[in-house]
Amino acid sequence: MIREVKEETGLAVVPETIKEYGYVLRLQRSGYLENTVFEQENFYYICEVGESVGEQELDDYESEEGFTLTFVTPEEAIRANLSCRCEAFDKAMVERETRVLNELKASVRI
Repeated sequence: MIREVKEETGLAVVPETIKEYGYVLRLQRSGYLENTVFEQENFYYICEVGESVGEQELDDYESEEGFTLTFVTPEEAIRANLSCRCEAFDKAMVERETRVLNELKASVRI
């Protein structure tokens, strides 16, 4: 998680602040292969990060998609997710993340 946050955002996680938050298992019929189930495990954590922002180290597809670090409130992120006009396969992921954001907002002061 520490490496992934650093690569995708340029932020340095403060290791001693990491707390497990939750886990979601996604099972969904494959959109590509007949009689195949897509399985994805998602682990969620709460942590603090340092104040400085370093360089992102994005994969090619992340760069092509224009991934950039943007600070938003939970409400702004939820609104953006709710307005998503993505394909059905990706819509399940966006809906999951919206539910997690709503849970975080209700249970953790963020």
